[in-house]
Amino acid sequence: RGTAMVIDEAALPLSRVWCLYEIMTTYERSKLDGSFAGVLLCSHSGVLNKGSASMDVAIKIASAVMTLDLRNAGASKQADKDAIFSMVRSVQGGFQAVNGFVRSAFQESLLEVHQVFNKRFGDFMKAMEGQSAMLHHLTTGSCIEFSELAKHGEAEGVDDYSGCDLHMQEEMAVKILV
Repeated sequence: RGTAMVIDEAALPLSRVWCLYEIMTTYERSKLDGSFAGVLLCSHSGVLNKGSASMDVAIKIASAVMTLDLRNAGASKQADKDAIFSMVRSVQGGFQAVNGFVRSAFQESLLEVHQVFNKRFGDFMKAMEGQSAMLHHLTTGSCIEFSELAKHGEAEGVDDYSGCDLHMQEEMAVKILV
């Protein structure tokens, strides 16, 4: 359970007073209910809090939020704006606390996106290093049951594949690249 906010790269929903109201009520509920997930920040590229949004989108949103001041939120009806601003002022810490809550939510989301990106990037680099090592061994003319060694993580450092013909080396290279 939580509040889902669909947000664009310019963080435009945060410039609307009714979105401010939703953030304020989420802030209040989060303080009272530990099982409440708070605000889930949803973009066209994924949910930032879950790390599934693109890094570029997350950075653009975070940049917009860094300069955000919810006191600048607008409304089509002045009476709505006045009522919601009055509610925000009645919250302990007022606008400063609610602005801080929004920035904190975005900071946590950006960190989550960063962690997921780093893990995926690290996995990609390991896979590429493994493929590079295998291709090096294949192109040196060596070939001892390389595929068996690779299955067990023992392929690194093996350089005597002299028993393999060129066709077998090419076949293994295709398997590696696929």
